[in-house]
Amino acid sequence: MNMPDAIFTYSIEVLVLAIAMDILFGEPPGILHPVVWMGKGIRSLQGLASNFKDKRFFGVFMVAAMTGTSFLAGLLVVSTQFILPKTITLLVMAYFLKSTFSFRMLLTSGNGIMAGLVSGHPDVARDDLKALVSRDTAGMDETHMASAVIESVSENFVDTILSPLFFYLLLGLPDSIKNIGVENTCWLSYLKEYGFFILFACLRDLLILSQVKDFISIQTEIKICLPVEIFNPYQICTYIEF
Repeated sequence: MNMPDAIFTYSIEVLVLAIAMDILFGEPPGILHPVVWMGKGIRSLQGLASNFKDKRFFGVFMVAAMTGTSFLAGLLVVSTQFILPKTITLLVMAYFLKSTFSFRMLLTSGNGIMAGLVSGHPDVARDDLKALVSRDTAGMDETHMASAVIESVSENFVDTILSPLFFYLLLGLPDSIKNIGVENTCWLSYLKEYGFFILFACLRDLLILSQVKDFISIQTEIKICLPVEIFNPYQICTYIEF
């Protein structure tokens, strides 16, 4: 097997194992979750804001710091293949790749809320919905809650599945991890004092993703179904138009 084929095969092995980890085990504990580590890093960096006279430029620093740190972390993970046995390296790389996406958690959250609505427990569904959407759920009826679940699953599909896997397949594990670091920093663009500069710094990834969406489905729809139970014919489906 030549080198390009070997690299491709190894990358697919990592991807398949990462998907298996997600399906079988879901999310790791917070103390072991790389994305949680990123969140702690971002909060630590926010403590440096007082050192910047112009807080808008602090946004550029935040994105640059998280981009560089996340990418270097990815390179370190990949470099384990030169010092560790293949099996261990495969597990390590798959674990870090799995941490960049959360297919099981996304659908489990949506299914749980839909199950509460279908079984006639809207109050339980409303409480669970708070963890999935940012809007106020207190005044939502069953119809609006179902709509909110569908919209949230659709929106999060890009962030939690399409984006990390695209960057992995295009540029490898370091860029996939780096992308998650950027996404976790971009939410600061909502803060007025340096939001514009964070948003500007995030445009590289956002522009690439917009091109990916057009490439994948210019006139295509991606169908997401939320079956309440495996053998229950009732399904809530949504179509994402890119």
